[in-house]
Amino acid sequence: MRRPLAIALLSLVLFLSAGCGDDDDGGSQGPPITTVENNLVFRDADGQPLDFGPNAETYIWCGPWASDVDEPSLQVFVGTIEPPMAWRLFVAVDDIDPGTTVSFPNEFVFNQPRNAHLFVLNPPNQSATDTEDSFGAITFTRLDCGTSGAVEFTIDATIGSEFGDGPVMTVTGSFRGPVGDPPSWYDDGN
Repeated sequence: MRRPLAIALLSLVLFLSAGCGDDDDGGSQGPPITTVENNLVFRDADGQPLDFGPNAETYIWCGPWASDVDEPSLQVFVGTIEPPMAWRLFVAVDDIDPGTTVSFPNEFVFNQPRNAHLFVLNPPNQSATDTEDSFGAITFTRLDCGTSGAVEFTIDATIGSEFGDGPVMTVTGSFRGPVGDPPSWYDDGN
């Protein structure tokens, strides 16, 4: 009689403990992200950190890749329009699942984007991860354009200049933030 009772109690404990744990609303990406955490460090060719300024704004949104390219994308913009100093990440959401790593350079035809593309405006230079001098990688931990959507990634890369023999730059660190509205200057073609 003791043995069946012990087995019943053990079964009950196992059943109850199976329901305990982290509940992430059924998704596999964890709890909601509600604030931006930008720990990226951009450095110029001399190793000096880039300063995007005290007025830098951050936008994370989902929509077409560009006004003339319908590819569904998640985009991140951090910086200022005036004076122009910013970085912008474009991610083709159909190409990226959590855990995906994209190596650079990531070359593609402009109207057939794929994976992820990082562009940095640092006058007088412009850098991008589709240039031949780019290398390294970005890894996405989270990428979701749905309700309570968010992006989370780490990066360790060298980014080549778009101006031929212009200087390279580096970027390392992590970024995460919730999806929101695009900036007022964003043109989705509608």
